[in-house]
Amino acid sequence: MSGKRAFDLIFAAMGLVLFSLLLLIILVLILLEYGTPVVFAQERIGRHFRPFTLYKLRSMRNGKVTRPLTREDARRLNLYDEDLPRC
Repeated sequence: MSGKRAFDLIFAAMGLVLFSLLLLIILVLILLEYGTPVVFAQERIGRHFRPFTLYKLRSMRNGKVTRPLTREDARRLNLYDEDLPRC
């Protein structure tokens, strides 16, 4: 095995371990803050109109919205609003 290949494999493995630890910490935080389910699944239409399931980490509390949302509601519904990226 060449030196570059070994370098790539070692750092890829380290990246996977670090990312999985970070993901585990985030999953535990979501579980403690919002409860179950931690992962949100949604069916969407993909290429050539084939449905696929999209999995996302849950970021909002359960609840029924009975009126239009305001900016103040965003803080109540999502405690990490400032940390989420803007689209």
